[in-house]
Amino acid sequence: MVFDCGKERCISYYLEYLILIAMFGKNSLNIRLKGITNDSYDSSVDTIQQHLIPLLKEHYEFDNELSMKITIRGYLPKGVGEIHIIVTTIRKLKQVNIT
Repeated sequence: MVFDCGKERCISYYLEYLILIAMFGKNSLNIRLKGITNDSYDSSVDTIQQHLIPLLKEHYEFDNELSMKITIRGYLPKGVGEIHIIVTTIRKLKQVNIT
């Protein structure tokens, strides 16, 4: 599946929520997002790749994989960047001890 994020917001703006929703989905998500990869308003896709994805892998047990690849970088005004992300569902949640 391919989704064009447009030129108004960075891909990471959509990606943050997409990952969190897809983790709890019924089926895996395999999607290409096209648009701006780096801008001055939103966090870059590098931040997602280097911080959010390792954090999620550490705290959740995914069925198979959670991976992201930056295929093409895109900046304003053209915004022709592209990333490929695979999000599998979570098998189980780890127990959280609040005390």
